Amino acid sequence: GLFGVGTSFWGLPQNQEDATAFVEQISDYTMTTASNIYLIYVCPLVVKRSELTAWAVFINTYTHRLLFYRGSDERPWHGLDLMMLALVTYFLGLLHRRTLGKYLARYWFVVLLACALIWPPGTFGRLDEQPPTDLRLRIESNSVEAIFILIWLAAGERLVQKEIFTEDKLAFMNDWALIVFLIHKAVHIMVPQPINWGILLAFIPLCYLRRHYL
Repeated sequence: GLFGVGTSFWGLPQNQEDATAFVEQISDYTMTTASNIYLIYVCPLVVKRSELTAWAVFINTYTHRLLFYRGSDERPWHGLDLMMLALVTYFLGLLHRRTLGKYLARYWFVVLLACALIWPPGTFGRLDEQPPTDLRLRIESNSVEAIFILIWLAAGERLVQKEIFTEDKLAFMNDWALIVFLIHKAVHIMVPQPINWGILLAFIPLCYLRRHYL
């Protein structure tokens, strides 16, 4: 490979055949993202309800994810697609969001049951690092992801009760979650088990003290 065999860890091509397949995949990823950008620009100009734009981006994104194989190197594109979906929902809205969110929150147990029935029994592991090549498994796993994305967009604010912060005074857990998100990978790499978990948990009382006494 141009940059050595170490690039194989990141899924970069090591020969001409792999390079051809790599370019095809990158083109497919870029097509999805480019079409999302097109929809974001055009939909508010041609449809009366700009709130339909988020639905168009959502459907376009997950139609591609359900039907076409996307390797582990696709994650940056998917992250961009999700960010654009979130921003469009924030600025333009999501048609019938309030009604959809109300019923998703009210019948959350039905939603979880549906996800459990869709998810293939016995499936485990990081499907983002080892995406399924089987069409049925890809449709099933990405359908569950799509459901959870829709839950977050339509009912995200209904998932957490404000009493957690106003009555139980657990705002310090926000600080702890942010710290753990930023450092957990480094801690797990550098510190052996079970000390690594102890270090992460040790930040909880520190965050509490910072919130309440500093």
